Amino acid sequence: MVTEASVVESIRKSESKLARDGCVEKNSKCKLVIDVGQSHVVLDGNELTRDNYPVCDCLVFIQGCGLNVVVAECKKKIRDPGHALKQLSNGWREAKKILDRSDIPCSSPECFAVLVAGGWNRAVDKKRAQKATIQMNGKRTVTLGGCGDRLSKLIGDL
Repeated sequence: MVTEASVVESIRKSESKLARDGCVEKNSKCKLVIDVGQSHVVLDGNELTRDNYPVCDCLVFIQGCGLNVVVAECKKKIRDPGHALKQLSNGWREAKKILDRSDIPCSSPECFAVLVAGGWNRAVDKKRAQKATIQMNGKRTVTLGGCGDRLSKLIGDL
């Protein structure tokens, strides 16, 4: 019987060149702490970026009761929330491609979008991001946090 853990291991092997230890913004110290005890793999979204197609900082595939997929973007300071939301949306597209390439079938994953920031340029931008949704196996709201927050704190269902 195929399990979601097998999917995580399959992704770890097939995407080994993208695997990384944590989720950190490129050229910054803003990070999301990945503190899930289950089997998981973190992929570098920046390595997926091509042709001005912005992708979020990391994609996290987690084996829990089922397969969970987290797309996460870390920003020292948010100047353009629309761009950050686009990165999350594109990250989900890339995560779907990775799942589709996986030779192991899996059930529909539970999806989450996380945006961590050290600060916001304007309060109205933060409000806009709090209300934002991303199309990820249905509409999903974006979970906001601060640099250094733990994934288990932001998404308690993992």
